[in-house]
Amino acid sequence: MRLALLDLLVDAIRSIDDRIRRYDFRVNRTVGGPLERLGISRHTLGAIVLPSVLVFFIVNGPALRPSVRLGVAVAAAVLGGLIFAATLKEGQRRGFSIRGDLAIQAALLLAAAVVVWVTAAPPARERDDVIVYRHVLAPIVTLIAAAAVLGSVFAGWLFKSPPGRDAIPMRLRLVELFVPLELKPSITVATFLLAGFEAVTTTPGRLLLPAAMAALFLWRQWVVPAFIVLLFVNMILLASANLDARFSASWNLLHRLFFGGWAAAVSGVVIVLGVCRVFDIQYVSTIFDGARSYTIAGYLAVAYALAWWHDYWTSSVGAFRLLDLLGGRGAADDARIEYGYQGGEGETSVPLEGRFIQMHGFGRLLVVHQLGEHKPYFHTYNPLALADALTATLPAKDPVRAAFEWVKWRLNAHFLLAAALVVVSLGVPAYLLHRLPQQAQIPGPPPPPYAPPLWPVAASTVLFPYDACTGARPIVVVTASGGGTRAALYTASILERLKNIGQLQNVQLVSGVSGGGAALAYFAIHRTSLLGSEPRPWKDYFDAMQEAYIEDVIDGSGEWRMAAGDRLGTLLAESFERHWGGQRVRLGSLRDIGLLLNSAVAGRFAREPDDSPMVPLAELERRRGSGLSDATGGRVVYTNLDVPDNFENPSLIEPEPPRPRDARLPVYIVNGEHVLVSAAAAANANFPPVFSNAAVDQNRDLRLWVTDGGAIDNRGTETALMTIRYALQHGADACATRPPLHIIEIEASAFSNGYRQDRGLGSMLGGGAAFASQLDAELLAELKVRYGGLVQFHFLPMPPLLRRSGSFGTHWMLQQNITVCADVECRDELTVTGSDVIDALRMMDQPPPASARSKVDELRKRIAEETDQTHSENWRRLSSCLQAPRGAC
Repeated sequence: MRLALLDLLVDAIRSIDDRIRRYDFRVNRTVGGPLERLGISRHTLGAIVLPSVLVFFIVNGPALRPSVRLGVAVAAAVLGGLIFAATLKEGQRRGFSIRGDLAIQAALLLAAAVVVWVTAAPPARERDDVIVYRHVLAPIVTLIAAAAVLGSVFAGWLFKSPPGRDAIPMRLRLVELFVPLELKPSITVATFLLAGFEAVTTTPGRLLLPAAMAALFLWRQWVVPAFIVLLFVNMILLASANLDARFSASWNLLHRLFFGGWAAAVSGVVIVLGVCRVFDIQYVSTIFDGARSYTIAGYLAVAYALAWWHDYWTSSVGAFRLLDLLGGRGAADDARIEYGYQGGEGETSVPLEGRFIQMHGFGRLLVVHQLGEHKPYFHTYNPLALADALTATLPAKDPVRAAFEWVKWRLNAHFLLAAALVVVSLGVPAYLLHRLPQQAQIPGPPPPPYAPPLWPVAASTVLFPYDACTGARPIVVVTASGGGTRAALYTASILERLKNIGQLQNVQLVSGVSGGGAALAYFAIHRTSLLGSEPRPWKDYFDAMQEAYIEDVIDGSGEWRMAAGDRLGTLLAESFERHWGGQRVRLGSLRDIGLLLNSAVAGRFAREPDDSPMVPLAELERRRGSGLSDATGGRVVYTNLDVPDNFENPSLIEPEPPRPRDARLPVYIVNGEHVLVSAAAAANANFPPVFSNAAVDQNRDLRLWVTDGGAIDNRGTETALMTIRYALQHGADACATRPPLHIIEIEASAFSNGYRQDRGLGSMLGGGAAFASQLDAELLAELKVRYGGLVQFHFLPMPPLLRRSGSFGTHWMLQQNITVCADVECRDELTVTGSDVIDALRMMDQPPPASARSKVDELRKRIAEETDQTHSENWRRLSSCLQAPRGAC
């Protein structure tokens, strides 16, 4: 039984269909289209707009960050559009082939890329105040343009000698290509539901794309509702298209933009990213939750523009070849042939006289009746569909059918060959770039004649300074866990609380991983100002820890150096350096505090005895092509202290084997005046899978591949304890009175106490932390025996409310809005701003208010209630111990 609502829906669908068809007819026409008044009747607006967009991105790069460069790129795109229009007009006047138009346009794109490449200074970066810089789009655009030109050359060869050249035009006169208007389809609830189910099962990509694309750019709170609404609306449209062939053809015009040619690959990426944001996958959603969504829009825009430009020319060349066959050799030079249909009257209402077939937008063919007194009659086909329409009624063994099958085979071969050329044109250079020597994020020290070394500080001197060895004050050691922005802000808040109780100056050694390590690195650089009485340095500290470093990485990821031997970790290091400032920017310049930043070893590469010492380590690695995995799971420690590799830890196997597997925890020490603190902090925060393994050259003979320090243990406490033990063994005897030693572990790792079936994945990922905890306990017990004084361990975990998985983000960008949940099911949630969370962290040493007057107060109350005073009790105990006479508890 039909419903009135469904009738209204069908009428609305028909109205949409008419609008889409008319718009497509006006905008994408060649002869009689919008460009004809300019003297261009073989091409549509896409032939001018798309290459102009590419010129914009060639000049600007993929990142749409507001800058002078953006304005210059807009001007270049406008100028490019005028030049492209002029060349198409001149080409038509001179009678150039469509292949000639393509070659000229590709040459102009190449010229724009060359100008940018030559003008840009090689050291220029995306963040620099420069007009142009070298980025990957310039070579990518030129390579794809060259592939399109080569594909057009091969297309001429493919269609050189078709069988049935005379029979093909004759067949055109016998087939009615105008499709009569179909009757209004009869739709019931059952048929509509079945059509909707068909849309879900047969075209899931088309169903998901609009909702997924919207999910990338909406505010976090609107992502899920908008995704559901758009999914529902799109399913209705696709279901209607499945019931109405004419509307299906119109609706496919829109989908062809996003699922035709290489645009389908771009759309696939959009769908994956959009779905990940809907389900709040942190590695994706945190990036898209940032303010600079226009940068992501830039990457998507250039990807689609490049795909559409290639598809425009590839499909246009194929359509032109078919048009030439249908009209007879040379008949389609102006992209139009006469359609002299000789069939019977009455099949459609279209008059027999004044019919033409002409090129249409994006490689389609338009069957059109000459405009005059009659309203326009038109219908569009893609080349393969037109070939099918011309052979639909022919017997299976008809020679004309065989001729058209030859045409269809050549059309498919043309598109496959064009795609293969793109793969080869990009794949071969990508492979050659991959073979380039890998640049080290932290290079080895230069030879002594060029840089006199500033010797590392003795660990015992830093840990046990003279005034502490008189028993005048305690010694504080701080370790901080990973957790990106969350851990960095929490670590800064604990250091501020130590400052408030007058104990920050007693911190002599800090050791961190990832986010906590970055916060400690900033503290080491700015220690003097943070110990002062001015509040400004602390504001700068928290501002620096909440910076959107990942956005700097995204903006710069298109730089040419990223493809030519560098890695994204370099961009993170440069962002740290840019936002942190300070004077003590190198490890060698830190003399008053010990700093340990911890990475995890992923592999190593060593110079062999027979290798020439004159060949750089990076070149040797490129030639040999592989390294060793025997140190995987070990540590790389960046420090200003004089500790040796392995901290003189005992080996499991005696005598020590040549390789450290199953012998001891491999620990490699990287120190020296040449190491930037920002680079060391970035290497310790090189979290996978966003950042690939970074190369760190310990010296001229050993290269280490490292990842985020949290890959094996997310706290860094073990290296701090090993450093204390090493200092006790080397030089601590000069300390006559052992001061009280307080070790503070700041824990901000992700928290989850819910169990789900994970097929052993949780055990594999959590095993390192469990074994590290046991190692820390045994090292601490040994220290208490050896030390000869008070040794206290203090555990300061971040409240679970703020570090529960899915709450406070970790990936180097403070979220604008944060939803905290009191339980795993999130039955009681509170949404606050990132600034609210920072305020709450900085006031955690104060009692929560009796009544909540703001979201900050409400958050503080919930934190106090959830932690059962554990955090507060630990802090009170630590505070009383540090402020007691001689720091004794």
